Amino acid sequence: FFCLFIFALSASAAPIYEYQTQEELYNGITHTSYKRFYSDYELAFDVVRVDLNKSFLKLDLLKSTQGTDILDNVKNLAATQNTIVAANADFFSVHKGNKGFSLGPEIKNGTLLQSPINTKEMAAGFVEDNTLMLSYMTFTRKVVAPNGNSLEIRHTNKHTTYYGSLLLYTSDFNGGMSPAPGGSV
Repeated sequence: FFCLFIFALSASAAPIYEYQTQEELYNGITHTSYKRFYSDYELAFDVVRVDLNKSFLKLDLLKSTQGTDILDNVKNLAATQNTIVAANADFFSVHKGNKGFSLGPEIKNGTLLQSPINTKEMAAGFVEDNTLMLSYMTFTRKVVAPNGNSLEIRHTNKHTTYYGSLLLYTSDFNGGMSPAPGGSV
């Protein structure tokens, strides 16, 4: 009886060489760029550390002022505010041109701008007490009739194919018009 075990050591092996550069972008914000070389691949990544105990720094959602369904690139959005560091932190679905939505939830100043497209598969990042946390978010919203009957609201401010489900659109979406399969109504 012969048994052979093969282990993939390179996945957990130490790098052959590591190079890093660090710079302070602003008081309380440090950017470190890493390059790690392994025997059969290299890895490059960046880390930004933000001291949220400094009262003049905060994490915030960059979003188009033209509506929750308008997509723009990070560079353009960062230029509209006093932004020091900006990162794309979600996946997006494009509906038409620059119309679309983020797949994750969007909450700004305590207001839900967009519900998550799927709460079971995507974690969300949020700040509470100056601490960044990542977790799965449960989204439940419903409409209750005077007789007590209720219906779940499937999504808020999302272009979707869930027609037949109850969807909620706010005035921030599509110029105040809800989408319909044949056009805006």
